[in-house]
Amino acid sequence: MKNRLVLLAIACLTFFCACNNVPQQEEESTAPECLLEEFYYSTTEIAPHFNIIWNIRAAIPKAGQDVATDLIRQQLIKRVFSYEGHIANTDDPQQAMEMYVNHTNTVHTQQASGEAMPDYSESISLSMTSITDIMITFVLSTEGYYGGAHGSHENYYLVFDRRTGLQLTDNDIWGNVTKSETKEMLVKALTRYANANNIDMGEFMIDNLGPNNNFYFANDSIYYTYNPYEIAPYCYGQQTIGIAIKDVKGCHLD
Repeated sequence: MKNRLVLLAIACLTFFCACNNVPQQEEESTAPECLLEEFYYSTTEIAPHFNIIWNIRAAIPKAGQDVATDLIRQQLIKRVFSYEGHIANTDDPQQAMEMYVNHTNTVHTQQASGEAMPDYSESISLSMTSITDIMITFVLSTEGYYGGAHGSHENYYLVFDRRTGLQLTDNDIWGNVTKSETKEMLVKALTRYANANNIDMGEFMIDNLGPNNNFYFANDSIYYTYNPYEIAPYCYGQQTIGIAIKDVKGCHLD
């Protein structure tokens, strides 16, 4: 137990340091306001053979601001509180959160199959990271321990068009770029990242490198985030690589 806690602490520290090194998004103070409401859930669920420690904090746009914002709200609720076959089919974040927790507890309990298990932990955070006249960006951060040598941690960036309420995807960025051109640009960006962090390119799984719908915009660039195991071993943590928007032909963000 002591060794597991030490490993988990080291993993969390590594993740914290990695997150502090990624390019930060600039808040646009002149952008139209988007009112948010926060939802919390923190408890320890007592299961027959183990406990599940929950910590959830989600900042979600308030309903009734405008049609596009209401659509963003609905998509965020569904994205954050859906899990392994359970879809959050409600516009009430509090209800969606409680349904998500109940479903996840049931799944974990079934997976335990009556065996004694270490305590699970599940932390979820949704926050707004930037806002402009035309875009609003959220980051969904998850951390958890489900047994094994270490915990898990991921960041997922969600960028929405404030005019339509639709989430931006890779197709909006790379629609006019061939797969080979896309690959070449991402490899160059990863090479810059590797050189800056003294990592041998041989450590990366280049075949897995590609657009993954996990991006945000900052400093006139698009930044792709790859969570542990996506393109590199767990020990290298999260990678965030940037490409100048001007280098991506056909990418219009106005």
